[in-house]
Amino acid sequence: MTNLSAAVTAYSDAVAPGFDDEPDHGLRAAETRAERAMRLTERLRSARPTLWMSAAAPGHCPS
Repeated sequence: MTNLSAAVTAYSDAVAPGFDDEPDHGLRAAETRAERAMRLTERLRSARPTLWMSAAAPGHCPS
């Protein structure tokens, strides 16, 4: 391991315990969890027809 990669690893290890406390990447804040749940739900709803259509395409369904 180089000195730079050792320094990066040490820094990452030091800040990791508080990572989820940051509102832009953690899920501990209720507002963040609610926002991410809403966005994920929207994406899944918009992707569902595409997923269904690709699964139902010829050759994708068992006979």
